[in-house]
Amino acid sequence: MHEEIYPYLSSIEQQYNVKIVYACEVGSRAYGLASSKSDYDIRFIYVPHPEWYLSIDEQKDVIEKQIHPSLDLHGWEIRKALRLFRKSNPSLLEWLHSPVKYRKGEWFTGPLLDLLPEMMSPVSVLYHYMNMARRNAKKARAKGDAIALKEMLLILRPLLMCLWIKQYETFPALNYEDLLGKLNLPTNVHLSLERIRELKINGASKEAVPNQERLFRYIEDQLEEIEEYIAQLSYTRTASTEKLNTIFRETLYHKWGAFFD
Repeated sequence: MHEEIYPYLSSIEQQYNVKIVYACEVGSRAYGLASSKSDYDIRFIYVPHPEWYLSIDEQKDVIEKQIHPSLDLHGWEIRKALRLFRKSNPSLLEWLHSPVKYRKGEWFTGPLLDLLPEMMSPVSVLYHYMNMARRNAKKARAKGDAIALKEMLLILRPLLMCLWIKQYETFPALNYEDLLGKLNLPTNVHLSLERIRELKINGASKEAVPNQERLFRYIEDQLEEIEEYIAQLSYTRTASTEKLNTIFRETLYHKWGAFFD
């Protein structure tokens, strides 16, 4: 399937007259939780032709293509992406940290990742993942004892992301196994979460989670501690807009230099 994705990216460039500067995988394939039946969720950042910017009307800054039910492509125009980067948007930060890349664009992503330590707002990112874990836990609890592995992972992954930020004060690794390997977790919790991972990649997404009550107690305790931790963080960070403007201009020229000559 990987080899099939590259022509789709090229087709989007031709159809929309854009240049894709970065493309990656998100979801289970980026998290190391994919089974043989998992979908391909492709995300990309693109630069339109310079004439796209020479209009008095706002234009659509998103490209979406559903190739078939198991292959979805979704892209953001570069200025949209940079504005979201300035806000520490967790979805965009996940794109930039994806271990599965189809267009690396290191000359573009490198400067952004260099800016990340000075601009990432831990409060914003922690709130995002904490609320995601809580929301998914509430939904799962409402179903009683029949909580499937996939539903539990929708709670566990954002929780682990929070624990990483709390422990390392950096944006987390996306790979679930990396999270487990580098976080200080109780041995019994680590073993339970590793077992859940193994079952998921072996295709048992709908299988019920064993010993879920004990695991839920751990989740709830950790979410309370994370909320207390966030309350102690009285600062936010913002990226220099001018630095992001420079990245935008250099990328535009890099991809469409002939237009300016």
